[in-house]
Amino acid sequence: ETLRDLTGVDLSDLEKDRTDIAERGRVVKQDIKRLEAQIGGIQVPDDAPENEISATDLLSGIQAAMERNRQIDARRQALGVEKATVQKLSEEIGELQRKLTLMEQDLEKRTHDLGKNEEITAGLVNEDVQSMQDKLHGIEEHNKNARARNQKEKLTSDHDMKKQELAGMEAAITAIDAEKTARITNAKFPLSGLSFGDGVVMYGGMPLDQSSSAEQLRVSLAMAMALNPKLRVIRITDGSLLDSESMNIIEQMANSEDVQV
Repeated sequence: ETLRDLTGVDLSDLEKDRTDIAERGRVVKQDIKRLEAQIGGIQVPDDAPENEISATDLLSGIQAAMERNRQIDARRQALGVEKATVQKLSEEIGELQRKLTLMEQDLEKRTHDLGKNEEITAGLVNEDVQSMQDKLHGIEEHNKNARARNQKEKLTSDHDMKKQELAGMEAAITAIDAEKTARITNAKFPLSGLSFGDGVVMYGGMPLDQSSSAEQLRVSLAMAMALNPKLRVIRITDGSLLDSESMNIIEQMANSEDVQV
């Protein structure tokens, strides 16, 4: 904290942002693994359909087709009866001369209707009820494959979005680390080799608390001098307990900076 106050380098905001993003990134990575496991567990045939078929609509179509076919068969039966009637009337003309006029009128009308009915009936084609029934039998497998395909496509989309989100978080962490490095690089430290590490003070490329006593003394004395640039006097508590090497370091630094210790 003292070194940060001295250098003016405040990394707390960056460290907090980096920690928050890293934690969210960990959650996103878990989501990605979960989605990948779900996607891998879904087996979708290559020819899986995109949409489901409505069994209700298909059944309604089949019933309507059967009704139309029934009407066509009835019309054909009626046509056969009509033909038989015409034939019978023709054979009875000689025997029923007195009724000839009425029968000829009836024959003309029926013959006219017969021609119209034959034209209408000739253009009628039975609907393929069997193919509809076959499709109905396979509708469950069709719909199962359609649901699997749609689910896999959604999970794949979620997976891609999570990967993009994670990439953004990783880019943000990289930017924070770069800003942190820039701030440390531009900071004016009281002693060459002094810097910030990951939450610790670094000296000579290693944490200060792992440095030798002489190096820790050198750093402490340099910081004390930098904290009091106008006051050229520094007091060392229990200085009599220092060994000769430490005393030599203090003497050298005091002479170099024109400071009284």
